[in-house]
Amino acid sequence: MTIYCAFIIIVGEYFVNLTIVAFPRFLGERFGLFRSVEIINSKLIGTGACIPDFVLTNAMLEKMVPGFRVSATAPDGVIEAIVDTNDEWIVQRTGVRERRIAKNTHTWELALGAAQDALADAGITAEELDLILVSTCSPDTNTPNTASILQDKLGARQVGAFDINNACTGFVSATDIADSYIKSGKAKTVLVVSAETLSRIVD
Repeated sequence: MTIYCAFIIIVGEYFVNLTIVAFPRFLGERFGLFRSVEIINSKLIGTGACIPDFVLTNAMLEKMVPGFRVSATAPDGVIEAIVDTNDEWIVQRTGVRERRIAKNTHTWELALGAAQDALADAGITAEELDLILVSTCSPDTNTPNTASILQDKLGARQVGAFDINNACTGFVSATDIADSYIKSGKAKTVLVVSAETLSRIVD
């Protein structure tokens, strides 16, 4: 199962929304009837990514022994699994030749790596964040949530931090929430992280 992490960060006088999200604030047009109107919008200012080291190729899948489950804690090399397939069949139907497997890797570790990349790309520090959102349906624990763990590992201030468990649309939902916080004036700099380690829980 491919593991992917993307992030969003928001900075300075900016509000951000997207993969690791950083947003700038800007003024809209002046509507000259009775008063000027300030329009707050979001802008992506930094992105980052983090993927597991272990690569499971189609050739490795061909050598797997049917009748066993994939083990995220098995040693490197061929993992025994319930598989009856080959490279040609997979490539013809999906175009996929390899995927990343999170072996002995926590969800928060992928989130941290991607978040650090995004912060560096945005040119800001964790202390500048006003809100941390993590989209995941494979958290390491229910409490504390992944966003709170990430907040601690990043050394961020004690600002709002919560998870969004919305599976496939989680990142879109988290980005929309970040945008809403920015437009309402509740936050200027928002970090949005999407992190999954589904290879720990699926066949």
